[in-house]
Amino acid sequence: MVQDKLTFDKKWLDRAIPLRFKINYWLLQKLGLFGFGLFAFAWGFLASIVIHSYLIPFL
Repeated sequence: MVQDKLTFDKKWLDRAIPLRFKINYWLLQKLGLFGFGLFAFAWGFLASIVIHSYLIPFL
């Protein structure tokens, strides 16, 4: 039986910002999948409030 070997190449964006992926992996380990999703939702919610409140009125 022939075994297939899968290989993955890192894209330039993955090599450019490895710290982001390390932080996300650490948060995923500490918070779990549901906690990580909730954290990502809260972060996106806060970022959208800041953008709509402070940045859009100046444009």
